[in-house]
Amino acid sequence: MNKSYQTYKSEFNTDIRYFFDSIGPKGKISKVVELTHQGKNHYSLALGNLNDDGTIDDIKASNNSDMRLIIETVGYCVEDFFESYPNAIVSIEGNTTAKMYLYHKLITRYLELISPKYEVLGFFNQKLEPFQKDKIYSDIVVSLK
Repeated sequence: MNKSYQTYKSEFNTDIRYFFDSIGPKGKISKVVELTHQGKNHYSLALGNLNDDGTIDDIKASNNSDMRLIIETVGYCVEDFFESYPNAIVSIEGNTTAKMYLYHKLITRYLELISPKYEVLGFFNQKLEPFQKDKIYSDIVVSLK
């Protein structure tokens, strides 16, 4: 991963947010990557549009023709997060079947790039196992090796 949107990082208590703007045919759309503390060293990752009231809409797709830049930006955010929290575990769970399929597809695409540095696991039939390209997981878990 080598190109991403510029981000602004904000920490509130134990949660971390990375803000950036998606720029495309639909104009500028404010986005946020949020890492929510779930307890101990566990965080969950969410990506969505930033609403005017500060909440995150992680349902609506922005379709701003810049998915690659958004994914690269999420990758940057995760990398930056692990620099500050090297013992953390980050879980990624799509809130729809389509999003989980997309996350699986993206991790599959970048697996060779990220696997030297990160351990990637998936929940399949309620069991945690090393990520396999031919399975769709209910939850993906990432940590530093």
